[in-house]
Amino acid sequence: GELRGQVFKDVPCAFKRWKEAGIDLFIYSSGSVEAQRSLFRNSVAGPLEQYINAYFDTTVGSKTDPASYLAICRELGLEPQSVVFIADMVGEVEAAHAAGLQTVIADRAGNPMLGAECPKVAHVVTSFDALQFTLDEKSGTAP
Repeated sequence: GELRGQVFKDVPCAFKRWKEAGIDLFIYSSGSVEAQRSLFRNSVAGPLEQYINAYFDTTVGSKTDPASYLAICRELGLEPQSVVFIADMVGEVEAAHAAGLQTVIADRAGNPMLGAECPKVAHVVTSFDALQFTLDEKSGTAP
């Protein structure tokens, strides 16, 4: 059988809610773009690819290098401060923040414990249900 992508239970509803609010969703992963597409096309929650506007992988650079986040923003034509980056890895969140992005760290079951490592530069959530975004009418992005 075909492999099924694992996602947390709150992901499908959050993706749908954000898309309905007009918020664009981009994925930046260590996995290849094709692997990301497959994961979201074949997720255990059903196909989720319709919610994702673009995918990025480490061909843009290391996820712990602020320059990578700036390159993604340039490619998307977005100002870094208008982008919210959500991750579960401290080094990635710190790099995104250093590039000027707004940051959220997802403290999820099964991921490394954050403890004292938790960056002070990120809002911490345990569920995407806690994330509510509104669009900036001037820029069309979620601050």
